[in-house]
Amino acid sequence: MQMINHKQIPPHKYQRMLSITCTHTT
Repeated sequence: MQMINHKQIPPHKYQRMLSITCTHTT
């Protein structure tokens, strides 16, 4: 899992990216 600069990413975008990452990781 890559480190994401959540401080530079909007909450909604971060949530979406997190979901995608989790889906890919699983």
